[in-house]
Amino acid sequence: MQSYGLGESFKQEVLKVATAGEENDKGCWYTIELLTGNDTHTPQIVESVRIKRDFNGTFTDTIKIVFTILLDTYIRFIKPYKNNLRVRVTHDTPGAIHIDEYKMIVALEDSNISADIYKEDKDTLENSFTTIHTECVDESIIFLKQQNRGITLKDCTMEEAIATVIDESLNKVTGKFGISKEALDIVRPDNTRVYKHIVIPSYIKVIDLPIYLQEKLGGVYNGSINSYFYREGNTLKSCVFPLYRPNLLNSVKGKLIVMAAADIHTAAIDNTYAISGNDLKILVMQKNKLDDDNVEMLGKGGSIKGIDANTVRGRPVTISKDGVEVKRSSLFRNMKESSSDDLSEIINLKPTDNFYEPRSKILKNKMVKVLIDWEYSNARLLYPYMPVVYLEEDAGGIKMREGMVSGVDIFTDVKRKQETCTLALLITEKEATASKPIKLF
Repeated sequence: MQSYGLGESFKQEVLKVATAGEENDKGCWYTIELLTGNDTHTPQIVESVRIKRDFNGTFTDTIKIVFTILLDTYIRFIKPYKNNLRVRVTHDTPGAIHIDEYKMIVALEDSNISADIYKEDKDTLENSFTTIHTECVDESIIFLKQQNRGITLKDCTMEEAIATVIDESLNKVTGKFGISKEALDIVRPDNTRVYKHIVIPSYIKVIDLPIYLQEKLGGVYNGSINSYFYREGNTLKSCVFPLYRPNLLNSVKGKLIVMAAADIHTAAIDNTYAISGNDLKILVMQKNKLDDDNVEMLGKGGSIKGIDANTVRGRPVTISKDGVEVKRSSLFRNMKESSSDDLSEIINLKPTDNFYEPRSKILKNKMVKVLIDWEYSNARLLYPYMPVVYLEEDAGGIKMREGMVSGVDIFTDVKRKQETCTLALLITEKEATASKPIKLF
């Protein structure tokens, strides 16, 4: 293991973040307003807010809110609107206040609400409380999910095809809901080929377009693909990115530097994060969990082999008086992540000119999923596919790995004003090399 000369500066940086002047005050405030027709009702207590962002498997946020309200208010004013209820959520974080509106669905009522509740006397109803579990839906994202677009694009790249179709659909959303949008954030594809025609069938949903191009046409990234859509306030955000790519550290949006320091307990320090330029530095306890999905993956190799359709079209054979001889060396195409990788798998022998999606298996086999808890977090500072430098203190120095943010599970205990998030990181199994030093501190 190498320390990369980070030992002393690592300790200094941990101390600097832990005592940062711009403290998060270990506080996070949520208030909600229930909108029923022309009326507004404010629950007595917001118990918790949970926002789950799975960048590896879904296309948008899952939001759940639990609140406590007077039983009389719920029975008379909220319950009649349970299928047409809206909510305005105000999130007060260090440095910013965010206001979002959603359609709210009542998922679970308290056990004290039954068919006999209307027989209770008025005093009982007015002095009792009930706890309601809800899920929130962003109607602009649901509208986007319903969009599909059949079109034939000429003389364009995969990036241009994705940007053209998604941008057109986002314009429909912003026009219908009166909101603004940020330009599509798309990581530059590995496939830069200009295609004479890219045919998109009319049944393809817009949110599924990147996956269709990745798996069914020429491919986009070496590391699989996903698209993600979410709204912050009045702004709709969208991004397209590879699922497995450890070398995103030159991203202009900045990186996440995770510092897992030995003998640190985040509950006993003043601060767990700091912003430095475009980068976010966070402190976590030196306890991480290896995701169970990694067990089978770690034993696999790092290369693939298949028949290149372009070579087949070029007739990879020689004809002589002895018959036909196949030039196997040109017929098959090997793809390796590094020269040390052994041949692991022969993909489907059906000829293909899309080696981008199969190559995703190589990168997936070289990354592990780690779950870490970030206490007193401010998860709004994270974004999909955010590049990660993972630093872990060790008796022999500092272990350094690279990767990306694969998901965020944010839980806010509103009564305690405490936000904690579980970060899902995809990081390299082996330590990053020191051939190209990265300036961290």
